[in-house]
This record gives sequence, C-alpha cells and structure tokens, in this order.
Amino acid sequence: MQKNHKSFVSLPILLASLYFFLFAWMVRSLLDMVLVPQFLTIRHTSR
Repeated sequence: MQKNHKSFVSLPILLASLYFFLFAWMVRSLLDMVLVPQFLTIRHTSR
C-alpha cells in the first residue's frame, strides 16, 4: 500500500519536472532565435 502511494505521489512530480524541462528548452531555443541575430547585427554595425 505504501509503495503504491509513493509511486502515485512521485508520478506528478516527474511529469511536472518533464514539462518544466521542455518549457525551459523551448524558451531557450526561442531566445536563441531572437537574440542571436540581434547580437550578430549589433556586432556588424559596431564594426
């Protein structure tokens, strides 16, 4: 009984961490797509 309860509690935590990882990866990729071209243009214009 206790084992079953433990797995039932750990499952949502595992799912939450997975969703958080996916969300962080999406945000990072979006930031890379948005910021990298800006940094490149700033570098080119400063030169």
